[in-house]
Amino acid sequence: MLFARILEKTALSAVCAG
Repeated sequence: MLFARILEKTALSAVCAG
């Protein structure tokens, strides 16, 4: 699902940002 993809990418970005 596109929404799940966006959430996953957002979460990943947050982790990378620390």
